[in-house]
Amino acid sequence: MLKKFIGIITTAVLSLALVLPGQVANAATFSKRVYGTDRYQTSVKIAQQGWSKSDYAVIASGQGFADALSAAPLAKKYNAPILLNGKDALDANTKSELQSLSTKNVFLIGGTGSISSNVESQLKSMGITVTRISGSDRFKTSLAVAKSLGSFDGVVVANAQGFADALSIAPIAASQGMPIILTSSGALSADTRSFLDSSNYTKSYIVGGTSSVSDSVKSQLKNPARIGGANRYATNAAVLTQFKDSFSYDKVYVASGQNYPDALSGSVLAAKYNSPLVLVGSSVDTSVINAVKAKNSSYGNVIALGGTSVVSDLNAGDIARGVITPKPTPVKPTPKPAVNTKVTASLSNTRPKKYSTIYLYVTGPVGSKVTATCYYKTTNSAYTGTIGSNGKASIAIKIARATSGRNVPIVVYVGNTKVQTSFTPQ
Repeated sequence: MLKKFIGIITTAVLSLALVLPGQVANAATFSKRVYGTDRYQTSVKIAQQGWSKSDYAVIASGQGFADALSAAPLAKKYNAPILLNGKDALDANTKSELQSLSTKNVFLIGGTGSISSNVESQLKSMGITVTRISGSDRFKTSLAVAKSLGSFDGVVVANAQGFADALSIAPIAASQGMPIILTSSGALSADTRSFLDSSNYTKSYIVGGTSSVSDSVKSQLKNPARIGGANRYATNAAVLTQFKDSFSYDKVYVASGQNYPDALSGSVLAAKYNSPLVLVGSSVDTSVINAVKAKNSSYGNVIALGGTSVVSDLNAGDIARGVITPKPTPVKPTPKPAVNTKVTASLSNTRPKKYSTIYLYVTGPVGSKVTATCYYKTTNSAYTGTIGSNGKASIAIKIARATSGRNVPIVVYVGNTKVQTSFTPQ
């Protein structure tokens, strides 16, 4: 009877572990890294994680972030990857990927100052229909992208001078079809305000603190909510917290908050899978890890975007574990004993007996040559040596038939420095 009871209890415990795995152990793993030899190849590698075929693609500048920040919602609307390109010619990696995807339509984001007409011509020669979306500046480009989205229920407003805040919210903006409108910190442009006033949106999100987007801008928006923090990582944490119940956590993407290319390409990939985009620097910010902890038990595959120079294995692993690994306390090197560089000369015995051996002790700079001359009554005897790594030299001097009671001077040269000592034989 007792054995049967124990068996029932054991089965119940094992069943509970199977039903509630998230409460038994964190299932998150740092599963892979997506990267290439440069930002252009990395954008291709990121695209390959979400698309094997695509009628549409969005191409943005890999040399400047301003025009590119608004691209994610447009890319999501057309289920298109974001590929990066330089200004003057179609990048070989980008061209190859467009061919692999069998892309028929490309949206170029920005004017010819960002992506030249030569790139446009090269794309057309591939049989691709090209639509350029641009404005005379970054504000008007973001507005042009917003207009191309059609109707929308919500809008995101971010500062045009930085990339981190816009990229933090890009996956959720793309998933929910919200345009990302760029603004100066102080005021919306007249064109932007006119567009928003005439749009039937019901909610707006301001990303960043008041130094990025002022309360004056906030007052011009419908039903505004500010999502911000003390720095770019705290703002990223605020976005993760604000929309924590909107994400699927099967895939969690980690990108650098120090530069925009990998996060930009990754933003639409994250949107495709309704995944969060976590930003890290040289370390994981405390505010970010606190936001991660709230849903860490739901995390599945943590995927780093970019090489180890931008997202370290340690930082990606910390996001998977939901804890910041303490940095080891640096071990202070044991200080080397001070080496005496002062030139001195002394003897082991100043009253030696005839036919005995005494030692001349010399200090000075390491590696210096030592020359010592003993001036006897009828002859001179020379000795040489070298100052060792401890700043000292020891030279044996043999006393022969020196005159008893007569002082024998020893003149010592260490490099160009002269010192003197003496002994008197007994």
